[in-house]
Amino acid sequence: MEEKKLPLTLTGLEVVYLTDAVGNGDVAQGLPGETQAPYVPVGRELVLLLAGPYNEVCFLDGVRPGPCQIMVTLEQVWLMRSKVRTSDLDLLGQNIGVVLSRKLYELLLRFHSGVDDAFDVAQTEDQDFTYDMQFDLYEKGLL
Repeated sequence: MEEKKLPLTLTGLEVVYLTDAVGNGDVAQGLPGETQAPYVPVGRELVLLLAGPYNEVCFLDGVRPGPCQIMVTLEQVWLMRSKVRTSDLDLLGQNIGVVLSRKLYELLLRFHSGVDDAFDVAQTEDQDFTYDMQFDLYEKGLL
């Protein structure tokens, strides 16, 4: 059975940030030798996954705005989340950590809730928790 993947939509600056943040060398840093092997492929897969969008948005004269969408696994989301801090800034000096963290937390919640059509927590405006959403979670035994 193929591993579950969910879509992650990134801006050009987010692609550049994550491409720079995720590297093969630090994926297994601090892990004992025998446990490093399972973690290294996740980092390599993510670097390769980000390579396409990076080449689409990053040029010598600047970074295109995007958006770019990639399909990510749970392990890849956890790895990206480990690379983002709330106070992180993008190339233009603007906060990128909050928006990226919210996008990644939304995916983590979706992976762990079992609800594929969870509402978007990364949006800037509040969304009402509708009766239908509550019922879906109740039906799945999550409420």
